[in-house]
Amino acid sequence: MISLANISTHLPAAPPAEEHSADRPVLREIAAEQEGRLVVTRLDVDAHPVAARAAGVMGMPTLTLYVGGRPVTQVVGAQPKAVLLRMLAEHLPAAV
Repeated sequence: MISLANISTHLPAAPPAEEHSADRPVLREIAAEQEGRLVVTRLDVDAHPVAARAAGVMGMPTLTLYVGGRPVTQVVGAQPKAVLLRMLAEHLPAAV
Protein backbone atom coordinates (compact mmCIF):
# COMPACT_ATOMS: atom_id res chain seq x y z
CA MET A 1 0.00 0.00 0.00
CA ILE A 2 1.16 3.52 -0.81
CA SER A 3 0.40 6.22 1.75
CA LEU A 4 1.21 9.91 2.04
CA ALA A 5 1.37 11.18 5.61
CA ASN A 6 0.66 14.85 6.27
CA ILE A 7 2.52 15.54 9.51
CA SER A 8 1.55 18.86 11.03
CA THR A 9 0.22 20.43 14.20
CA HIS A 10 -3.06 21.45 15.76
CA LEU A 11 -2.70 25.02 16.97
CA PRO A 12 -4.45 25.88 20.25
CA ALA A 13 -7.42 28.25 19.93
CA ALA A 14 -7.46 27.72 16.17
CA PRO A 15 -9.31 25.36 13.85
CA PRO A 16 -7.67 21.95 13.34
CA ALA A 17 -4.64 22.05 11.04
CA GLU A 18 -6.61 20.65 8.13
CA GLU A 19 -8.78 23.76 8.18
CA HIS A 20 -5.93 26.28 7.86
CA SER A 21 -3.08 24.37 6.24
CA ALA A 22 -2.40 25.68 2.73
CA ASP A 23 -1.51 22.22 1.43
CA ARG A 24 -4.65 20.50 2.74
CA PRO A 25 -6.94 21.23 -0.27
CA VAL A 26 -4.22 19.93 -2.60
CA LEU A 27 -3.90 16.74 -0.56
CA ARG A 28 -7.67 16.24 -0.65
CA GLU A 29 -7.62 16.62 -4.45
CA ILE A 30 -4.75 14.14 -4.83
CA ALA A 31 -6.44 11.66 -2.48
CA ALA A 32 -9.65 11.82 -4.54
CA GLU A 33 -7.82 11.55 -7.87
CA GLN A 34 -5.67 8.63 -6.69
CA GLU A 35 -8.37 6.76 -4.77
CA GLY A 36 -7.51 3.06 -4.63
CA ARG A 37 -3.85 3.78 -5.39
CA LEU A 38 -2.94 6.11 -2.52
CA VAL A 39 -4.08 6.71 1.06
CA VAL A 40 -3.53 10.18 2.52
CA THR A 41 -3.23 10.25 6.32
CA ARG A 42 -2.52 12.91 8.95
CA LEU A 43 -0.40 12.82 12.09
CA ASP A 44 -0.81 15.59 14.69
CA VAL A 45 2.65 16.15 16.22
CA ASP A 46 1.15 17.73 19.35
CA ALA A 47 -0.88 14.60 20.06
CA HIS A 48 1.86 12.15 18.93
CA PRO A 49 5.31 13.72 19.48
CA VAL A 50 7.11 10.37 19.81
CA ALA A 51 5.76 9.17 16.46
CA ALA A 52 6.73 12.49 14.84
CA ARG A 53 10.30 12.19 16.16
CA ALA A 54 10.48 8.59 14.98
CA ALA A 55 9.38 9.77 11.52
CA GLY A 56 12.25 12.27 11.43
CA VAL A 57 10.05 15.38 11.40
CA MET A 58 12.21 18.51 11.46
CA GLY A 59 9.61 21.06 10.28
CA MET A 60 5.93 21.31 9.52
CA PRO A 61 4.11 20.42 7.53
CA THR A 62 6.14 17.38 6.54
CA LEU A 63 4.82 15.07 3.83
CA THR A 64 6.28 11.58 3.91
CA LEU A 65 5.56 8.99 1.25
CA TYR A 66 5.48 5.41 2.52
CA VAL A 67 5.61 2.36 0.26
CA GLY A 68 5.04 -0.96 1.94
CA GLY A 69 5.25 0.76 5.32
CA ARG A 70 8.69 2.23 4.66
CA PRO A 71 9.40 5.92 3.97
CA VAL A 72 10.70 6.48 0.43
CA THR A 73 10.70 10.28 0.20
CA GLN A 74 9.88 13.30 2.32
CA VAL A 75 9.29 17.01 1.71
CA VAL A 76 8.92 19.83 4.24
CA GLY A 77 6.59 22.77 3.70
CA ALA A 78 3.50 23.29 1.60
CA GLN A 79 4.16 22.18 -1.98
CA PRO A 80 2.36 22.87 -5.25
CA LYS A 81 0.26 20.03 -6.58
CA ALA A 82 2.61 19.51 -9.55
CA VAL A 83 5.56 18.93 -7.21
CA LEU A 84 3.61 16.39 -5.16
CA LEU A 85 2.42 14.56 -8.28
CA ARG A 86 6.01 14.29 -9.55
CA MET A 87 7.06 12.97 -6.15
CA LEU A 88 4.30 10.33 -6.29
CA ALA A 89 4.65 9.35 -9.96
CA GLU A 90 7.51 6.90 -9.67
CA HIS A 91 5.97 5.13 -6.69
CA LEU A 92 2.27 4.80 -7.52
CA PRO A 93 1.00 1.56 -9.06
CA ALA A 94 -0.33 1.83 -12.60
CA ALA A 95 -3.93 3.02 -12.93
CA VAL A 96 -6.44 0.30 -13.72
